[in-house]
Amino acid sequence: MFNEGGLVETIQITSWVFAALLAIIMAVRHRASRNLAFACWLAFLAIACAFRELDTHIYLNPETLGSWGVRYRSDWWLSPQAPVMPRILWGTIGIATILAAILPLIIARPRFFVLLRARDHVMLCFAAGTALILFGYAADDLIGRGLIVSRDISKPIEESAELFGVFAILPGFALLIKSPLLARQDAARRRLTKPAEST
Repeated sequence: MFNEGGLVETIQITSWVFAALLAIIMAVRHRASRNLAFACWLAFLAIACAFRELDTHIYLNPETLGSWGVRYRSDWWLSPQAPVMPRILWGTIGIATILAAILPLIIARPRFFVLLRARDHVMLCFAAGTALILFGYAADDLIGRGLIVSRDISKPIEESAELFGVFAILPGFALLIKSPLLARQDAARRRLTKPAEST
Protein backbone atom coordinates (compact mmCIF):
# COMPACT_ATOMS: atom_id res chain seq x y z
CA MET A 1 0.00 0.00 0.00
CA PHE A 2 2.87 2.38 0.80
CA ASN A 3 5.19 1.24 -2.01
CA GLU A 4 6.03 3.36 -5.05
CA GLY A 5 2.96 3.31 -7.29
CA GLY A 6 0.87 1.88 -4.45
CA LEU A 7 -2.58 2.90 -3.27
CA VAL A 8 -1.49 5.79 -1.07
CA GLU A 9 0.73 7.34 -3.74
CA THR A 10 -2.01 6.90 -6.35
CA ILE A 11 -4.45 8.79 -4.11
CA GLN A 12 -1.85 11.54 -3.67
CA ILE A 13 -1.36 11.91 -7.42
CA THR A 14 -5.13 11.96 -8.02
CA SER A 15 -5.54 14.58 -5.29
CA TRP A 16 -2.86 16.84 -6.82
CA VAL A 17 -4.51 16.56 -10.23
CA PHE A 18 -7.83 17.46 -8.61
CA ALA A 19 -6.13 20.45 -6.95
CA ALA A 20 -4.86 21.58 -10.37
CA LEU A 21 -8.42 21.36 -11.74
CA LEU A 22 -9.67 23.47 -8.81
CA ALA A 23 -7.00 26.05 -9.62
CA ILE A 24 -8.14 26.12 -13.26
CA ILE A 25 -11.73 26.74 -12.09
CA MET A 26 -10.30 29.51 -9.88
CA ALA A 27 -8.61 31.08 -12.91
CA VAL A 28 -11.82 30.94 -14.97
CA ARG A 29 -13.99 32.47 -12.24
CA HIS A 30 -11.65 35.19 -11.00
CA ARG A 31 -9.92 36.95 -13.89
CA ALA A 32 -8.48 39.99 -12.12
CA SER A 33 -4.78 39.87 -12.98
CA ARG A 34 -3.50 39.12 -9.47
CA ASN A 35 -6.18 36.53 -8.75
CA LEU A 36 -5.53 34.91 -12.13
CA ALA A 37 -1.77 34.87 -11.57
CA PHE A 38 -2.20 33.28 -8.15
CA ALA A 39 -4.51 30.62 -9.59
CA CYS A 40 -1.96 29.86 -12.32
CA TRP A 41 0.80 29.58 -9.70
CA LEU A 42 -1.27 27.17 -7.64
CA ALA A 43 -2.03 25.09 -10.74
CA PHE A 44 1.69 24.95 -11.51
CA LEU A 45 2.51 23.83 -7.96
CA ALA A 46 -0.17 21.13 -8.01
CA ILE A 47 1.04 19.77 -11.37
CA ALA A 48 4.66 19.89 -10.18
CA CYS A 49 3.72 17.91 -7.05
CA ALA A 50 1.89 15.34 -9.17
CA PHE A 51 4.94 15.00 -11.42
CA ARG A 52 7.14 14.59 -8.35
CA GLU A 53 4.95 11.78 -7.04
CA LEU A 54 5.16 10.13 -10.47
CA ASP A 55 8.99 10.39 -10.32
CA THR A 56 8.85 11.95 -13.78
CA HIS A 57 12.53 12.92 -13.64
CA ILE A 58 13.48 9.24 -13.82
CA TYR A 59 11.77 8.87 -17.19
CA LEU A 60 13.52 11.88 -18.69
CA ASN A 61 17.05 10.47 -18.42
CA PRO A 62 19.12 8.94 -21.25
CA GLU A 63 18.26 5.40 -20.12
CA THR A 64 14.70 6.12 -21.26
CA LEU A 65 15.05 8.81 -23.93
CA GLY A 66 18.46 7.90 -25.35
CA SER A 67 20.55 10.83 -26.60
CA TRP A 68 17.64 13.24 -25.97
CA GLY A 69 17.52 12.41 -22.27
CA VAL A 70 18.57 14.99 -19.72
CA ARG A 71 21.40 14.47 -17.26
CA TYR A 72 21.30 16.12 -13.87
CA ARG A 73 25.03 16.71 -13.62
CA SER A 74 26.91 19.95 -14.25
CA ASP A 75 29.64 18.18 -16.28
CA TRP A 76 27.04 17.14 -18.89
CA TRP A 77 25.83 20.72 -19.24
CA LEU A 78 29.35 22.10 -19.52
CA SER A 79 31.00 19.37 -21.58
CA PRO A 80 31.80 20.29 -25.23
CA GLN A 81 31.33 16.60 -26.10
CA ALA A 82 27.71 16.51 -24.91
CA PRO A 83 25.09 16.90 -27.68
CA VAL A 84 24.07 20.52 -28.16
CA MET A 85 20.40 20.23 -29.15
CA PRO A 86 19.29 18.19 -26.10
CA ARG A 87 21.01 20.73 -23.85
CA ILE A 88 19.24 23.60 -25.60
CA LEU A 89 15.90 21.77 -25.34
CA TRP A 90 16.24 20.91 -21.64
CA GLY A 91 17.74 24.30 -20.84
CA THR A 92 14.72 25.97 -22.43
CA ILE A 93 12.33 23.69 -20.52
CA GLY A 94 14.22 24.40 -17.30
CA ILE A 95 14.07 28.18 -17.79
CA ALA A 96 10.36 27.99 -18.68
CA THR A 97 9.71 25.95 -15.54
CA ILE A 98 11.55 28.48 -13.36
CA LEU A 99 9.62 31.36 -14.93
CA ALA A 100 6.33 29.51 -14.42
CA ALA A 101 7.22 29.12 -10.75
CA ILE A 102 8.29 32.74 -10.21
CA LEU A 103 6.45 35.13 -12.56
CA PRO A 104 2.86 34.40 -11.43
CA LEU A 105 3.94 34.86 -7.83
CA ILE A 106 5.54 38.22 -8.65
CA ILE A 107 2.35 39.36 -10.41
CA ALA A 108 0.02 38.05 -7.67
CA ARG A 109 2.07 39.52 -4.79
CA PRO A 110 0.28 37.40 -2.16
CA ARG A 111 0.53 38.70 1.39
CA PHE A 112 1.16 35.35 3.04
CA PHE A 113 2.13 36.76 6.45
CA VAL A 114 -0.86 39.10 6.55
CA LEU A 115 -3.16 36.19 5.79
CA LEU A 116 -1.49 33.96 8.38
CA ARG A 117 -1.63 36.67 11.05
CA ALA A 118 -5.34 37.09 10.33
CA ARG A 119 -5.77 33.30 10.54
CA ASP A 120 -7.15 33.11 7.04
CA HIS A 121 -8.54 29.62 6.50
CA VAL A 122 -6.83 29.14 3.13
CA MET A 123 -3.41 30.01 4.51
CA LEU A 124 -3.97 27.81 7.55
CA CYS A 125 -4.79 24.92 5.19
CA PHE A 126 -1.69 25.62 3.13
CA ALA A 127 0.53 25.95 6.22
CA ALA A 128 -0.74 22.69 7.73
CA GLY A 129 -0.39 20.85 4.43
CA THR A 130 3.12 22.19 3.81
CA ALA A 131 4.21 21.22 7.32
CA LEU A 132 2.92 17.68 6.85
CA ILE A 133 4.61 17.30 3.45
CA LEU A 134 7.92 18.59 4.83
CA PHE A 135 7.58 16.23 7.78
CA GLY A 136 7.04 13.36 5.35
CA TYR A 137 10.14 14.35 3.40
CA ALA A 138 12.22 14.53 6.58
CA ALA A 139 10.87 11.20 7.83
CA ASP A 140 12.20 9.36 4.78
CA ASP A 141 15.08 11.39 3.36
CA LEU A 142 16.66 12.69 6.58
CA ILE A 143 16.07 9.97 9.17
CA GLY A 144 14.80 7.06 7.08
CA ARG A 145 16.43 4.76 4.52
CA GLY A 146 18.49 3.14 7.26
CA LEU A 147 20.08 6.39 8.44
CA ILE A 148 18.27 6.32 11.80
CA VAL A 149 15.23 4.14 11.19
CA SER A 150 14.63 1.47 8.59
CA ARG A 151 12.85 2.08 5.29
CA ASP A 152 10.04 -0.22 6.45
CA ILE A 153 9.23 2.31 9.19
CA SER A 154 10.03 5.59 7.43
CA LYS A 155 8.23 4.86 4.15
CA PRO A 156 4.71 4.50 5.63
CA ILE A 157 5.31 7.63 7.74
CA GLU A 158 6.45 9.59 4.65
CA GLU A 159 3.56 8.52 2.44
CA SER A 160 0.95 9.00 5.18
CA ALA A 161 2.22 12.49 6.02
CA GLU A 162 2.25 13.49 2.35
CA LEU A 163 -1.26 12.10 1.89
CA PHE A 164 -2.64 14.05 4.86
CA GLY A 165 -0.67 17.05 3.58
CA VAL A 166 -2.46 17.16 0.25
CA PHE A 167 -5.77 16.49 2.02
CA ALA A 168 -5.10 19.54 4.21
CA ILE A 169 -4.26 21.70 1.18
CA LEU A 170 -7.28 20.74 -0.96
CA PRO A 171 -9.86 22.69 1.11
CA GLY A 172 -7.72 25.80 0.62
CA PHE A 173 -7.99 25.43 -3.15
CA ALA A 174 -11.75 24.97 -2.87
CA LEU A 175 -12.15 28.04 -0.63
CA LEU A 176 -10.28 30.19 -3.15
CA ILE A 177 -12.91 29.42 -5.77
CA LYS A 178 -15.54 31.11 -3.62
CA SER A 179 -13.33 33.92 -2.28
CA PRO A 180 -10.15 34.68 -4.28
CA LEU A 181 -6.81 36.03 -3.09
CA LEU A 182 -7.56 39.77 -3.22
CA ALA A 183 -10.87 39.43 -1.39
CA ARG A 184 -9.24 37.31 1.31
CA GLN A 185 -6.40 39.81 1.72
CA ASP A 186 -8.86 42.70 2.10
CA ALA A 187 -10.80 40.73 4.72
CA ALA A 188 -7.57 39.86 6.52
CA ARG A 189 -6.50 43.51 6.70
CA ARG A 190 -9.90 44.49 8.08
CA ARG A 191 -9.65 41.84 10.79
CA LEU A 192 -6.14 42.96 11.74
CA THR A 193 -7.00 46.69 11.92
CA LYS A 194 -10.38 46.36 13.63
CA PRO A 195 -9.02 46.14 17.23
CA ALA A 196 -6.88 49.26 16.67
CA GLU A 197 -9.87 51.22 15.36
CA SER A 198 -12.08 50.25 18.30
CA THR A 199 -9.63 51.51 20.95
